[in-house]
Amino acid sequence: MEKAKKVKAEVVGRKRKTKWDKAKIKAMHFMLRLKLAVAIILDAIDLILANIPILNTLWDLVTFAVLLVILKNKWLAVGAFGELPLVGLPILGQIDALIPIATILTLLDSAETRFHIIEKFE
Repeated sequence: MEKAKKVKAEVVGRKRKTKWDKAKIKAMHFMLRLKLAVAIILDAIDLILANIPILNTLWDLVTFAVLLVILKNKWLAVGAFGELPLVGLPILGQIDALIPIATILTLLDSAETRFHIIEKFE
């Protein structure tokens, strides 16, 4: 049996995090928090306008437009149209008020973005 030999080996393919990478990650996390804050504000206003028929529908369109701007995955913003059939009539308005659709869609988008951050930098 041969004796083990010492060799010089180098690990390739793994990139060290630089200060720039850390700052970029912090900025991305700040943006994700800001998007979530905007979504929570949209849902809070939707909670107030839930029982007013015309304003409820108009606010759902505004919510869609804002989500279309702030979300990376634009197809998730289309999910905001799920509240359009829930017009401001008494029972449907209450259901619309209790579903925080903007927050849910923003959390889904941020989870997808965080997955890409981890995949990219680790």
